[in-house]
Order: sequence, then C-alpha cells, then structure tokens
Amino acid sequence: MKIRCVRSALQEGIQTVGAIASQRSIKEMLQFIRLRADDGALILEATDFDTSIRFRISQVTIEEGGTVVVPASRMVSLFRDVPGDEATMLSDQTGLRVAMGGGRFRVPIRPADDFPELPGIEGGVKFRVPRDLFGDMVRKVSIATADERTRYAFDAVKWIVGDGALRMAATDGKRMSYMGAAVETEGTGTKEIMVQARGLQHFVRSFGPGEESAEILLDDFQAGLRTDRAEVFVRLTEGKFPDFQTLLDKQLAREVTLDRAAFERAVRAAAVFAGSDAPTVMLTFRPGEVVFSSGTSEAGDAELSLPLDYTGDEWELGFNPYFLLDFTKVVEEDSVRLEFEDTNTAARFRVGENFTHIVMPISREYAQV
Repeated sequence: MKIRCVRSALQEGIQTVGAIASQRSIKEMLQFIRLRADDGALILEATDFDTSIRFRISQVTIEEGGTVVVPASRMVSLFRDVPGDEATMLSDQTGLRVAMGGGRFRVPIRPADDFPELPGIEGGVKFRVPRDLFGDMVRKVSIATADERTRYAFDAVKWIVGDGALRMAATDGKRMSYMGAAVETEGTGTKEIMVQARGLQHFVRSFGPGEESAEILLDDFQAGLRTDRAEVFVRLTEGKFPDFQTLLDKQLAREVTLDRAAFERAVRAAAVFAGSDAPTVMLTFRPGEVVFSSGTSEAGDAELSLPLDYTGDEWELGFNPYFLLDFTKVVEEDSVRLEFEDTNTAARFRVGENFTHIVMPISREYAQV
C-alpha cells in the first residue's frame, strides 16, 4: 500500500472506527482496524462482534493498493497528536510507515487475513430516515436505557417498524421513553427488534457533513445504517420488552401543562436538597399552583412554587429529580404535558404527539424527604 491522504479526513475516519475497536477484548484482533486502499478510496474497518463499521475516505491518492491491519489505539493517538495537512502511508514487511507534520512513524501491522470478515444485510426491511429525525429519536429514547441488562431493564432500544412508522422505546425498569415517526418502508408486515443502545450511538456518528438521510436495513440478526461514507451493522439482542403500548394508551384522570423552562429550573433547584441515597422531589398540585419540595436532615430543604392552570383536588407525587432533568434536557419545546392518576400509576410527560417519557411516582411514605 502506498497512498497520500488529507490528514483531517483520515483522522476523522480513524477516530470513528477506532471508537468501535474494543480495547478490552480477550480477542486481540478486535483491538485492530483494517485499512484497504482500492477502487479510488481508502476503506477503514473495525468490529467488536456486536458492532461493525466500514468507513470510506475519498480524499486520497492511491499510488499502490493494498490492505494492512494496524492497532486502533496507536493510530487514534498518532492522528490526534500530530498536526499537518497531508499524510502519506507506505506499507512494507516491517510495518506501516506514516509521514506527516514533519514526523515519520512506523506502526506495527498484523496479517490481513487474520482480521474477521464484516457482516452485511441482503434483503429484509429497508427504509430511509432523515438525519435530524433519527438523531432526535435516538437522543430522546436513549435517556431511559440501562447501563447494563437486568430482568426488567434493557441496555437496548426496542424498534417496531411497519404500517408507515418507526417506533422506538427504552426502559431501565424505573422509567420508559417512547418516540414514533412516519417512515416509508420496503417490505411487508411489521418487524420488532431490539437494537443495542451503544450501537445506535455509532449509527448517529456515522453521518457525514451534508448528509441529510440514511438507509436503514433490518434482518433477523442485525440492524444496519448506510450513508454515503459509512456502513454500520449492530447485532440484535433478545429479550421480552414490557408492553409499552398499554402505558401509552391508558386513560389518566388528570392533566396539566407545564412551562418547560420554569419546570426544569424548579426541579434543578429542589434537586440540590434531595439527598443522594434515594433522591426525591415532591410535586404538590393545588388549585392555581404546583409546589416543589425536597429535603433531608443532612442536605437541608427547599420549597418552590410555580403558578399553574389547575383546578382539581390537591395531589402529591414524588419523582427522582434526575429522571425529570434527563427528560427536560432533550426537549426544546416551550411546554410539556404531565398526565397522572395517583402514586400507584405511572405518570406520563408528553411533548407533542410523538415523544413520551413515563416515570413511576414515589409516594411520600417511601421518599427521602
């Protein structure tokens, strides 16, 4: 291999694929990335067996094609720390020789045949999704994903595709986020899958400047996203996801409209005094106002009131304030709707018709106040 490449383009590509290469895998080859110079482009590839990526760089001059396998972490550090406008790379039996920014470097290589083959998707369900819409869905739904899988929590996002719509939902066992959007799909019927949350973040990062949409591909084993410059494939996971449609459709007795910015400020202020073991902010709804209160013997206490168009009976609900702040930080709209019944029924925070955040209230009996 002998190539010349725009350094900034190569740096972006190496950082993107290097984020997938696993540095903790017991399979050493998963800590490497493969570079292939062919057909007028440089293709970068990486996999951790759960997520795989092909990244195409066209700002390259290929004097001699070829394939090399190099350590991901070393390449990421090299292109992050060394400046320059252009990089040249030449491979020989001793390694990959890189010249840029007035420096010369030799990176060790591994046999190209040892690198695992990456998957692809043929057939299945296909549809296009706008970049901004897809990123917004992933950002909003992912606030409810768990850090690790348990019986009632998932580190994955449920997708339902069909009937002209893409719907996503996620839960950590204490809250659930849902968002739906209209899409035009190729194929018949409805497909339900579980996509790893970490893989979805790689989907979002794969968009290039100016790319307005991507093609989504689904089969029984993986989900893929294809843009002009990248292909990312994520292995599907298994599990019985809770029936979120029942939670979305259940009729609740009370509804209030909250000013999003004022609500966020009040929750944030009350959270300072909510304690750390089981943080709780109580919301007391009275005619004409909602009162936010919190406190512990060690943290102190707080009470704030906001005007509210509410004429019903007095009700008190407690919430983990950080669940509410996770919700408000992904919302741009001026107002949100809160629908609730009592302390034994999940409350719904809605924005428009497509985004819902469902949180189980905490009664004062169990609250840290």
